[in-house]
Amino acid sequence: MRPVNHEGRYYRVKGPLNIPRSPQGRPVLFAAGASEAGKAYAARNVDAFFTIAPPTVQAGQALYREMKQRVASHGRDPAAFKIMPGVVPFVAATRAEAEDKFAHFQELVLPELGIGQLCRYLNHDLTQYSPDDLLPDLPGVEAVNGEKGRYQLLAEMSRTEKLTIKELGRYFARGQGHLFVVGSGSEVADTLSEWFLDGACDGFNVKFPYFPGGIADFVDHVTPELQQRGLFRTDYIGSTLREHLGLPVPTPAAA
Repeated sequence: MRPVNHEGRYYRVKGPLNIPRSPQGRPVLFAAGASEAGKAYAARNVDAFFTIAPPTVQAGQALYREMKQRVASHGRDPAAFKIMPGVVPFVAATRAEAEDKFAHFQELVLPELGIGQLCRYLNHDLTQYSPDDLLPDLPGVEAVNGEKGRYQLLAEMSRTEKLTIKELGRYFARGQGHLFVVGSGSEVADTLSEWFLDGACDGFNVKFPYFPGGIADFVDHVTPELQQRGLFRTDYIGSTLREHLGLPVPTPAAA
């Protein structure tokens, strides 16, 4: 225990609690954010970094290298910093079943919902345009006071893929800009394995598309595939989240 010996305007306190230190040293710290400020903060301070998935494995590798280098520049061990992009999996026993399931859920999404989400993340009123129009010219990401990562992703997709407002809205409603996979357990495992083995991530923040069935589908069809490939544990390896993520316990001075 380290005495804090705080003496401030309103109170004085020696500081140490009369309880044992947490087995984790401190809770695992996560941060999310694709902006320059968000990435800089994560590299300095946290254990794990949530991010929207870049559009390709190659782009994911570039972000992975960038963040590991940023962490090292602060004198931290890059291996003790986990990069975990989001993934939205629609999975079933076969690809056909997964596609049918995805189509069913897509029918439930009102076009207005997707366009409304675009308005929020682009900070621009798109209801004044036809849903079949392309996005209007938008200011640069530096002018955005909000989620810069999603803004940049959507603006780039509109520019390079010529998607209409309606198409962008449907794309965004399905996965919020995260990696999106539809297929059998083996096919979804193929995608996750590629990202992991090719150095684009240390793991994933799995964002189930619906509850509770989305969890059961993933556990029943994807988890066994990853276990057979030696890419996912078959039992818990410790008693804390820090141990499960393979993160070291910080020293008292760092905690």
